[in-house]
Amino acid sequence: REDAIPHTDFQFSEDDIIIVGSEHSGFDKADLERMDACVVIPMIKGRRSMNMAIATTFVLGEAMRQLNMFNR
Repeated sequence: REDAIPHTDFQFSEDDIIIVGSEHSGFDKADLERMDACVVIPMIKGRRSMNMAIATTFVLGEAMRQLNMFNR
């Protein structure tokens, strides 16, 4: 999506639902249109991508950091 936001710039809230697309194909267009927001992990063009488990950990970790969930 053109309006995708880097995961570190997105303001997560406790009622957010984080879903992860397919490692090979992401989400189909219909699913993307139903989402309220889309976050991405900025990558250096031409470098190898990370697998979904690592990418999910990055985004979930950032959401937990913002929501102070590590100190509960």
